[in-house]
Amino acid sequence: MTETTGAEQRIRGLFAEIEQVMADLVAEYTRQYGNLRSVVPAVVREARPDRHEFSLPLLVHGAETGDPAPAVPVAAIHALWWRAANVIDDVSDGAVTGVAKEMGAGATMMAAFNWAYVVPPHALQRLPVGDELRRALAFEFFQACTAATDGQLADLFSDPGDLTREQVMQTYRNKSSAPYVMASSMAARAAGADDVRTGRWRRFGLNLGLLGQFRNDQEDLDSGRFEDLANRTPTYHLVALVNSTGSADRERVVSLLGRARADEEAREELVERLLAPGLVRSYLQVVDRIRIEANRMLDDLNGEPSFVEALRRRVDEAATPCGLLADAAARLDGPSAGSVVP
Repeated sequence: MTETTGAEQRIRGLFAEIEQVMADLVAEYTRQYGNLRSVVPAVVREARPDRHEFSLPLLVHGAETGDPAPAVPVAAIHALWWRAANVIDDVSDGAVTGVAKEMGAGATMMAAFNWAYVVPPHALQRLPVGDELRRALAFEFFQACTAATDGQLADLFSDPGDLTREQVMQTYRNKSSAPYVMASSMAARAAGADDVRTGRWRRFGLNLGLLGQFRNDQEDLDSGRFEDLANRTPTYHLVALVNSTGSADRERVVSLLGRARADEEAREELVERLLAPGLVRSYLQVVDRIRIEANRMLDDLNGEPSFVEALRRRVDEAATPCGLLADAAARLDGPSAGSVVP
């Protein structure tokens, strides 16, 4: 058994406990309120989970102390907020299912916002920790909430034809990285990390979140549905395409975007342009710079090796191109073929 596998097994052994803590928090929250009690537990169970919602707080705490178990309450608080955020995101995209779909967009948004901003702070108040640590945990939680909201609004209000690459990256830092920053910084604080180490964990979470968003963008392309193109979502890859072409090609790309929601051929041409070798090469270089910085943060933190290696594996997995982009990368000439490059 490798050290990484041992760390993975230790955190997975805690997932059921996290689920139970979440269920207990929701049950207490809804106990006196019949309308909430009739819908919120089901929506929480059916909400789209994130692949790191449990593991990231546990791994960070394990990296700091060698023991992931004390981070179970932080992981539960974090996962409840993240599932609410995913519900709100799905409502905005018209992608809800199950009980949330039956409730309707307005009721679902109301319930999700309420549990996101009521349950976690209430749970923080009940943690058996000192006031200073409780304030620090609350600070990390609310900072991440605010950043995520700002990023989501930027995503909704922006058009890919009007943005620069750096503007998209800033939106990603808020919208996409905020949950990772929340998980990493709260777990670090709970483990007793000082301000300097917590700042490094924030930076690590920011970079892992960026890689996660880049991976999500790739998975949308690979799905064949091309929902980001149909919705004119300002992904980094798309904005890079708009900004990397001459005036005639730019007009063509903007025209294709205008037709993308209803025109399958327009979406297919945009995908073909997104997979052009020059654009793919520069895209992979951006991803790899983020990967390098995330791994540098882990080197600087120098935590418990088995948990650090588990985190490093997540970084490298998120940075590895998938699907159509992986195929395009494999066709590149030179050292970047099939992989990201420094």
